[in-house]
Amino acid sequence: MKQVKQLKDECEGIIDIFCGENYHKESKGLTHGIVILAKDQKSLDKYRRHPSHKMVAKDIEIIEEDGIGFDFKDLDLN
Repeated sequence: MKQVKQLKDECEGIIDIFCGENYHKESKGLTHGIVILAKDQKSLDKYRRHPSHKMVAKDIEIIEEDGIGFDFKDLDLN
């Protein structure tokens, strides 16, 4: 998780990265979560192509049994 957090400083357009252990009672076996806050879709796409992200993602894929991912744009109510 420390490697994931460090990606914020390596990837332009990443506002913040949150990650940690999932302790929700209905976790469905998903043990950890990662949230990437990006300035825009272009920044998120650039982050995903970044060599450091690819290296960390590869390490995570080796140890994960199951996962789920989703992207969304915050609902602007103004």
